[in-house]
Amino acid sequence: MPRISGIHLHKPHNGARQAEFTMHLPAWMFPIAEGGLQHLVGILVSDTFPSQIYECLLSDVQVKEVDLPYGIIIDAATLYRANERTILNVRNSFNMTNQGEPLIAFSFKPRVGFDLTFAQNVIRAVVEEGVRLVEFDTRHLSSTSHMNDWKTLATTVGDAAGRQGHTAAFAPNLSHPSHLAVEQAIQWAEAADLPEPRVVKVDGGLDGLGTLQGIRRSSSRQPIVTSYPLMRRVLSQYLGSSDTWVDFFSMCAVDIIYPGNRPTFPEEYRAVGGDDARGLINSSLRYRALVSRGRPMPSFTAGAHPGHLHSAYELLGPDVAYFLGDAIALHPSGQRRGARLCKEILRLAQENAEEAKRKEWANGKDLPARIVTEIESYRPNGRVVRYAPPRLVFAQNPTLQPFYRL
Repeated sequence: MPRISGIHLHKPHNGARQAEFTMHLPAWMFPIAEGGLQHLVGILVSDTFPSQIYECLLSDVQVKEVDLPYGIIIDAATLYRANERTILNVRNSFNMTNQGEPLIAFSFKPRVGFDLTFAQNVIRAVVEEGVRLVEFDTRHLSSTSHMNDWKTLATTVGDAAGRQGHTAAFAPNLSHPSHLAVEQAIQWAEAADLPEPRVVKVDGGLDGLGTLQGIRRSSSRQPIVTSYPLMRRVLSQYLGSSDTWVDFFSMCAVDIIYPGNRPTFPEEYRAVGGDDARGLINSSLRYRALVSRGRPMPSFTAGAHPGHLHSAYELLGPDVAYFLGDAIALHPSGQRRGARLCKEILRLAQENAEEAKRKEWANGKDLPARIVTEIESYRPNGRVVRYAPPRLVFAQNPTLQPFYRL
């Protein structure tokens, strides 16, 4: 049986009090093949919990844990994960033979639409500088009529990567109603005129979980699916934590996903919300736990700045995907220079980590002064964001260790 535990806030006549509760729900109510996970979410956010018992008013339910029975987990694995990809499988799909090289992705944000020629120029530039994956964000949802444009962009990516001797992909955003998105994903996966690998993005919104399930249940070739779980924080009050929504996507064989609560660094210009007063230690351990499972590949994203990439690599390593938006797009000299800078930072981070491991240093050495100067030329929201070198990050958090010391 699914076991739900949490806290009720009581409001009797003499003041408010808290009471812990545990409840069990029959597993037969949640058949995985018939949308059982969605049904569980639906009843937890609606009328599962009583509002009043006798004269005691109950409000402000906070679920602390949703514990699924083994049978439901096995059913999901059987139904959706027959052809699941490990982190190594994803890396192999991009022909990443350098074990220390991380997957770099560019999140293209067409806020109010996009011009095809402009998009081609931007995408070509960033891929030529080493970006492996370009995906559309959800700020502008392409309609079903844009399939030919997507194919053009995919070909642009494939050609640009081929000239540089590496493999890259374009991922259309299929955060549409599920019946449309599944059909588009199948078309994308089976198209005869597209370069490999085939990748789609399915954001974790209202239809995202059903779309992912539909893709995985289809008999077509299976594309790599990336996701940003949009509803994770909104649903956390009723699912025990924001991790539960992410876990549901993992159960349904998402390949790359942002787990939330990434490591943050001093002078962050964008607040990254968390479930607690988290710090680098908790977030780093969380990412490492995901990597140790072997799937899905977690992504480092949510407004990352170039000044944070070096320390992020030292903490998280190469089996995390670095999904970058503003870090590339806001370079003062344009997207090509932004992609070149981010690629060089991560290349140097890899080299410095390998040297530190070989020479048994505490952490990798600082980036060269010219790189630091370029990093600090950014002005996101008009502010200067400084380079956060690993030596300072680890000095301020002495219990932390680089990924290569674990």
